[in-house]
Amino acid sequence: MNKKILIVDDHKSVGEGYKRWLEVDGYSVSVFSSIDKNFLKEIYKEKPDLILMDIDLNNKEIDGFKLSSELSHKYSEIKIIFCTHYSDCETIKKAFESGGSGFFSKSDELKFLKEGIERVLEGFLYLSPSAIKKIINYLIEKKVIIKQEPIKNNYNLTAKETMILNYISEGLTNKEIAQKIATNEKNVKNIIAAILVKLEAKNRAHAVKKAMECALLSSL
Repeated sequence: MNKKILIVDDHKSVGEGYKRWLEVDGYSVSVFSSIDKNFLKEIYKEKPDLILMDIDLNNKEIDGFKLSSELSHKYSEIKIIFCTHYSDCETIKKAFESGGSGFFSKSDELKFLKEGIERVLEGFLYLSPSAIKKIINYLIEKKVIIKQEPIKNNYNLTAKETMILNYISEGLTNKEIAQKIATNEKNVKNIIAAILVKLEAKNRAHAVKKAMECALLSSL
């Protein structure tokens, strides 16, 4: 059964562009460029698996955060990825606080949006590369991550796991990593799952944070 995606973006041309791009991969896609009082009823009728949500909706009464909160309350089974030009830490924080499962910065390549959709539909949280960098830089600035004195712990990662962790930090997709190490995407997913377990990390972004704390990214 094809997964249904609903795009909420006040720029209709942007939404239609995403629609054509996603339909090539077999997704069933609908686009909403305006939000009115009947929108939640339309959501119930559409029953999407995932929503790509912009923040600015050209509506004085509601923005993407408020709409996400309402949707999360009424339809908790629907996953939401924020898809926006904003990528500051406060915006990212609000996106997840309002019920988002993913955050894609429009400054990133579209291939990362596709990866994010796959990950969120699998039940994971997702941050695109620009968002990860913003958070890491913020943590370093606030000295949550201390670069000068890395913790001496390699978590017993194998050479291959360390290599893949470096590729993750560079923003490569599972497909690109598979090509780099001459294997398939399923094997890459299994290795990344093992990395998350060893690092006791919640997701890829958390794994990169821990790797930076322990200077693992420079150990190749």
